[in-house]
Amino acid sequence: MIFSAALLCAHTTSAWAQGTAPAAVADGALQIQCPVACRISIPALSVKGDVAQDRLMLEHVPVGTYTASFAGFNREISHTFSIVAGQTTRLTVNIAQGKVREGDAAAPAAATGTEKPGNPLAARSFQLPEVGITMIAVAPGTFLMGAAGTLKNEAPVTKATITRRYWLSRTEVTQAQWGTVMESNPSHAVAPDQPVERVTWDDAMLFCQRLTQHEREAGRLPEGYFYVLPLQAQWEFACRAGGDGSREDELATLGWYKANSGGKVSPAGRRTPNAWGFLDMRGNVAEWCFDWMAPYPGGTVVDYAGPGTGTQRVIRGGAYDFPALTCRAASRIGEEPLKTHPNVGFRVALMTLASGGAGK
Repeated sequence: MIFSAALLCAHTTSAWAQGTAPAAVADGALQIQCPVACRISIPALSVKGDVAQDRLMLEHVPVGTYTASFAGFNREISHTFSIVAGQTTRLTVNIAQGKVREGDAAAPAAATGTEKPGNPLAARSFQLPEVGITMIAVAPGTFLMGAAGTLKNEAPVTKATITRRYWLSRTEVTQAQWGTVMESNPSHAVAPDQPVERVTWDDAMLFCQRLTQHEREAGRLPEGYFYVLPLQAQWEFACRAGGDGSREDELATLGWYKANSGGKVSPAGRRTPNAWGFLDMRGNVAEWCFDWMAPYPGGTVVDYAGPGTGTQRVIRGGAYDFPALTCRAASRIGEEPLKTHPNVGFRVALMTLASGGAGK
């Protein structure tokens, strides 16, 4: 996203803050890329505000030398740069690492299909080294989201197209993985290899934010990518894995549900993977998704992210104590985001801002 000076600068009365450039005989431009959210201040230009994982572009900047300061992650760094007539000065700020790089940002590695752990642009799957989460890539595609003639909240059937590649964790986040990032364990049934549960939607999003920060600081996350809860369209597409995701005879081998779980949660990843390699998407623990709960629009949608507001977040997949009917790919329920349950956990997605939804 390109911000104007007027959008960025708060509580100033200068011409610059009002979005108009000061008169100058010669000027250039300034571009600042912040892959990690930070606060920026350039006193000489009356620029002060927050940049949240985005790109700031200032045009018609008078020629001269300026000093910018950047703050975040309990640190502050400064950088002196020059504006040259007719040229764009580019700064890339990584506040988490305390670094400012001047010049064109390095291009991300091209996709080669080679397994390179931690480089999501170059692998079909990869594992996060310290946390132990395995991510699997999902290619763009089109599918029929929802179901007709079953439960009311699954209708109307909507043709959904996903236009951008994304990644989804192979299993639900385990208690051990949660503990590595959060240094706690809220679960009711404590066991390191079982899915973490009894987490709120907010808790799950905080985990994703800390995981994003961790991977950025480790230098393993390309600019513009972040970990977040999956959109429900992404979740259902991966659960269906090219099929319809509704057959109970498949569920008997794919997941833990009321008929085979013994009434308790099981270790993650012990059942048969679906056609795309994902485990436990049907049953074991139900999973928070990013979206607000709302009726489907019907017709055709592209990169569906649901409404911008609501009272309940979507939960998908069913759980160990659910019947087969509510452990289908199309099944969904809504819950208040601050509620917890001993049969609700989550898995993480990796996407770009352009994939939709994560800013709502």
